[in-house]
Amino acid sequence: MLRNVENRRDWPYSEREDAMLRFMDDLRTPTRRDELARILTSETGKPITQARNEITSVVDRVAFFINETSKVMAKQTVRSDSEMVEEITWEPLGVIANISAWNYPYFVGLNVIAPALLTGNGVLYKPSELATNSGLAIVQALHRAGVPQDWLVSEAACRNRGTNGEAPA
Repeated sequence: MLRNVENRRDWPYSEREDAMLRFMDDLRTPTRRDELARILTSETGKPITQARNEITSVVDRVAFFINETSKVMAKQTVRSDSEMVEEITWEPLGVIANISAWNYPYFVGLNVIAPALLTGNGVLYKPSELATNSGLAIVQALHRAGVPQDWLVSEAACRNRGTNGEAPA
């Protein structure tokens, strides 16, 4: 679980971005979106159209994080002269904990997961006990898209199955 995240620099930004783009493509697929929406509806009681809309809309939010991350992470020179250069640089924090809400598991979960992963942090994710399967579906989709299993771990999957964040079969 979340092994070596703080010491790993071998997951370059381009690969993190590619994984998030593949994740977005997965959510855009109509049959996949409908499958995830059915799970979301069964757990939250939302009408199916609202569940589809949440999944469809979160793709734009992930795209926003992708577009902004490289800007936020760029080194900034504050002052430079012949004696000294002052710079602001970015470093990952390590592991981010995310306890998600039941009513908008895609929005609330991915508001933390997407920027954390894009900026090189690992995530320990606890989906709501009222929307656990939606949370596990997010984790599974991100793993399928290329997020290493030891960079994104679901507490629910570990508790329920002793696995490394995969949704139950």
